[in-house]
Amino acid sequence: MAGGTFLAQNKIRAGAYINFVAVPAPSTSIGTRGVAALPLIMDWGPDYVELLSTDLVDGKSLPKVGLVASDLASLPMRLALSNAYKLLIARTNTDGLKAAVTSDGLKITARYAGVLGNRLTVIIKKVTGADLYDVMTALDGVQKDTQRVADISKLVNNDWVEFEAAVAGANSLTETAAKALTGGSNGTESDESYNAALSLLFTKSWNTLGVMSDVSTRKNAATTLITNDREREGKKRQCVLLDAGGAAGANYEGIITSKQGYIDADGQSITEELFVAYLTGLSAGSSIIQSNTYHVIKGAKLITGEPLSHEDIEEALKQGYTVLSYRSDGVVVIEKDINSLCDFPSTKSYAFSKNRIMRCLDEIGNTLALTWEKTYVGKVNNDTTGRNLFKADMINYFQQLESLGAITNFDKDKDIEVLAGADIDAVVCNYWVQPVDSMEKLYATVNVNG
Repeated sequence: MAGGTFLAQNKIRAGAYINFVAVPAPSTSIGTRGVAALPLIMDWGPDYVELLSTDLVDGKSLPKVGLVASDLASLPMRLALSNAYKLLIARTNTDGLKAAVTSDGLKITARYAGVLGNRLTVIIKKVTGADLYDVMTALDGVQKDTQRVADISKLVNNDWVEFEAAVAGANSLTETAAKALTGGSNGTESDESYNAALSLLFTKSWNTLGVMSDVSTRKNAATTLITNDREREGKKRQCVLLDAGGAAGANYEGIITSKQGYIDADGQSITEELFVAYLTGLSAGSSIIQSNTYHVIKGAKLITGEPLSHEDIEEALKQGYTVLSYRSDGVVVIEKDINSLCDFPSTKSYAFSKNRIMRCLDEIGNTLALTWEKTYVGKVNNDTTGRNLFKADMINYFQQLESLGAITNFDKDKDIEVLAGADIDAVVCNYWVQPVDSMEKLYATVNVNG
């Protein structure tokens, strides 16, 4: 934790600096946050899949990604979902093979490529006294699907395997012991496949995406995509990168960057790459009135990486890094909720480096665009009445933000203009907002009598 005395209010780190001296429902709504996105190597699953925060616990994740909460390989997902309610995953490994087996006239193929398919078995058992068969699909010996059918044509593909006749015209089933599927492989991950996964995710709706890779071409691709989203497409969202290089790298409010990890109470190492997943979920799940400065990393006991002194932490913050540090009681916290913006031109002040501020501004940008597209484009006349309707919606929306504590000092008569544009179909909207940040730096003077 930072602290000490102060001569001027110019401190970098969050902390306490103390001197001892003598003597109606509108058509707009506040956007829901909590959707994270990660490109990942997978042993099972489609090119794109969505997981809810409960899926890894209740087992619904198993047919989707081949993992549950108790599997070590699910750690990146668990970290992301510890603060987000939904995780979007794009598979980065391609050219894998599907496991398969042929049982007499029946060909059974794993639904997805990957080594998990090699853990599947299928049993065909004749029903006593009937011309029917029970066809059972199992994973690691645990039954996942059973179908009672008369022949191959009646079989329906399930979450795990697909059925088809091994040869044209074959339709009869034959009782067999467990037949194991074989030949499944994951394929490989390349820059091309990784960037294709990134491009796929950028067609989806999420709040924050994480790149758990230190490969510069992949980080550059993500930076280009997020910049295009924010500056050209009007999609206000952020991306977490592993060590984007501080002032020499991202230096952009749409990029959050870190280069630390930690060891938890169980001795599990959360590497720098894994911490990107955690930070992605935290950023995605944080509300527009929430700051993650001094956010406690639950279970963290030891920060890993090169030890940082007070001066090192200040320098890292100046370079736009999200830094882990120890609170005064030894608890591991996020030092400051910032993005990588560290140079401040005339158009972007220090406030643009604060993620709580950016979540508020991004919420405004996204909601105004969506409201315009859903309610006004092509539907409302571009005349005084139509523009006043849009203005009324905006006023109601900003008043909602103010009531939540996201903005302050909003004046409906002075802080919003909706005007006719130069073209017959154009509207110009100008608004002035004052986002609210959280308290971080305490400059206290203790007056001592006597």
